[in-house]
Amino acid sequence: MELLFKIIGIAFCSAMLSILLKKSNQEFALAVTIVTSVLIFTMIFNMLKDVFVQIKAIAGLGGVDLSYLGIIIKVVSIAYLSEYASAVLEDAGESAIAKKVELAGKSIIFFMALPIIESLFKLIIALF
Repeated sequence: MELLFKIIGIAFCSAMLSILLKKSNQEFALAVTIVTSVLIFTMIFNMLKDVFVQIKAIAGLGGVDLSYLGIIIKVVSIAYLSEYASAVLEDAGESAIAKKVELAGKSIIFFMALPIIESLFKLIIALF
């Protein structure tokens, strides 16, 4: 909860500074937005790193194949990163490039999920 309050505080201060700077210097306003985005991402990444370590420990207790867990963690990471990069590009006014980043993220996720999809089909076939 404390982390969320820090992030909200940083975001509001950055937004106010960016709004003030847009009137006089749009380049600095964009720089404030990008620096703030990287700072918030870094704060979130440290927390997510701990979450992934805990998920791995839980999966190990449950006997889940860790190779599938690795794929799932990578897929979630790619989803977050591509959405994040897309949002930053949207803020910079580059919506066309942002859409391409989203498409790339979705394509990579689909490719990485193929082993899990194959495993599910094999399981379904084995049941019948």
